[in-house]
Amino acid sequence: MPLFEYAGGSVNGRQAGTIEAKSKSIAKELLLKKGINPTDLRKCSVHSEKTFWRFLSFLQILLEQNIPLAEALKLGSKQPNKKLSLIFQKTLSNLEDGYQFHEIIGNIFPGIDKNKIILLRIGVERAGLKKAINGLLEKKKVDDQFSLILQKTLAYPIFVLFFAVTALIVIFDTVLPEFKSLIDLSKASMLQNIIMKASGKGYSSVVSFVWMIAGFVAIVRFLMFSDAVKFKFFQFCDKTPLVNRYLRAKSGQDFLSSLSLSLALHTELMEAVRMAAVSVNNPVHSKLLLQLREKIKLGYSLSGVLSETKLFKELDIAIIKLAEQTQNLAGAMASICDQTNLARIKKLTVLSQVIGPFAILILGLIIFLVAYVVITPMMALQNSIG
Repeated sequence: MPLFEYAGGSVNGRQAGTIEAKSKSIAKELLLKKGINPTDLRKCSVHSEKTFWRFLSFLQILLEQNIPLAEALKLGSKQPNKKLSLIFQKTLSNLEDGYQFHEIIGNIFPGIDKNKIILLRIGVERAGLKKAINGLLEKKKVDDQFSLILQKTLAYPIFVLFFAVTALIVIFDTVLPEFKSLIDLSKASMLQNIIMKASGKGYSSVVSFVWMIAGFVAIVRFLMFSDAVKFKFFQFCDKTPLVNRYLRAKSGQDFLSSLSLSLALHTELMEAVRMAAVSVNNPVHSKLLLQLREKIKLGYSLSGVLSETKLFKELDIAIIKLAEQTQNLAGAMASICDQTNLARIKKLTVLSQVIGPFAILILGLIIFLVAYVVITPMMALQNSIG
């Protein structure tokens, strides 16, 4: 439910704070019933995900010093960064008003994944907020490391692609039209005729292609607002070769990563499985994983029901099965996630070593084809003159 900030007067003097309500008008009515006449009433500001992680990082530093949460929020509110200082002030004010920490964070950062908010709640109620924040930040650190390597891997091929497209636009729009008027296309090869048909259309073709991709992405994103369409789309993808293999591997990794973090916070297995299933973005796989709870209730082992989904590697299933026998499921999940992250980084490293030479090869092939189309007619024209 939205959270509103208010300031106003009452019989006890000026008051300020926050109140939950479905709308601004309802919030005003609730305040009037409490005897507060609001002179300033506004919805709490929405902050970005980047600010959320900065807030958690700063709060973690304070909590690591064994400072109580309320005192840590007071110290955080005195820092020079105005945005973070305001967030600490709001959190402290709402905490003093009786709101739970995870509820406050969910209202201040409504765009944050609800699964992260649930983990914060579990941390407060069972394992301690400090441990929950550490777990979230460690996962964020791994994700950032993977993203950084991915960016480095793609940076060079993207530069080569941009250079190649720019060069081709110049050739197709300035060079080829001149040669097209000089050669006899009836005597040209099939490849030359195909390339010559694009003469003078380099820039317009690229613009059309970009708009086509943008339109496709916009349509897909619009359709994703409908849960039914989204479910059908992922059902189709799950039956598409190669695509389904990637999506199943990703859903399996997301599930195990969330399950590992939940179990590390001493969450009960049934609740941990539910949270991990909800954290999976693929609705088809999420629904499938949510059904596991019923089978576990009937006495089936976690490794057995996970194996039936076909979303996990056989080695991971074997490790989970062994962990169930040794009563060390949380440790096994952490080990699987570490191995998965190392494997992902290793694959990216290999890809970064291969993709650079491959990009150069593609660029060389494009230049060769264009040179062939340009030089061959020139030589034929020179021979006919000579």
